[in-house]
Amino acid sequence: MKNFFSQRISGIKIKICGRFNKRKGATRTKVQYYSKGSFKFNSIDSFIDYGYFERKDRNGTQTIKVFIANKS
Repeated sequence: MKNFFSQRISGIKIKICGRFNKRKGATRTKVQYYSKGSFKFNSIDSFIDYGYFERKDRNGTQTIKVFIANKS
């Protein structure tokens, strides 16, 4: 499985936004980034898949965005 991903994917980036605190009414939103591999966002030739998920609860909204860069 690891060999398959290394042949097809050149990088993955995950962005998580929202209020992570358990208490109600947390005033600050946080943004966390995780990345592995390399990305070429400035190139027209690069093919990047994008996924988005939004969750609403009593503390506010949490958002997860996933970018996957495929090898060309």
